[in-house]
Amino acid sequence: MRQLPLAVIAGALVLGAAITGCGGDERRAPVSEPPPAVTVDEPAGTASVGDPARAAYIRKADRICAELDPEREAKRQEAGKADDPDVAYGESVDLAAEQLRRIEALTPPAADTDLITSNVVDRLHARLDLRRRLQTALADGDEAGATRDQAQLEALGTAIRSFARGYGFKECGSR
Repeated sequence: MRQLPLAVIAGALVLGAAITGCGGDERRAPVSEPPPAVTVDEPAGTASVGDPARAAYIRKADRICAELDPEREAKRQEAGKADDPDVAYGESVDLAAEQLRRIEALTPPAADTDLITSNVVDRLHARLDLRRRLQTALADGDEAGATRDQAQLEALGTAIRSFARGYGFKECGSR
């Protein structure tokens, strides 16, 4: 079998790219729809916990979530119907900040400190920042910003809930 010289192969590739429009005029590029939203299935239940230190930590955190989650969610829903949604939403942001403050005040089991910090506390801080950005977007009438921030908030919420259920939380991983 005869082999073609490298120069002939390279020339054919260049010619082929020129003919097919590789890197050509963008006006001829096909218009594509944005990809559909990605959904993630969250765990249906929670992990069973045998470690007494972890169980005690979970009970304390779950009490905080049981108290503040429903109140925060009610304020968030009120914001959707309010004349000043940013003000109404701000009340849910204040409750989220209070919830974070209380959860941070808990001492996690020594073996799980880094795990809780990175998967709960740091993510709750990120969610609080997103909530504040969302409130600003609502105040400014920035629909695109509000939509973007809401999508990021939901994605981060899924990550937190998934970790929480896998860790053994019941209330903190339920909403």
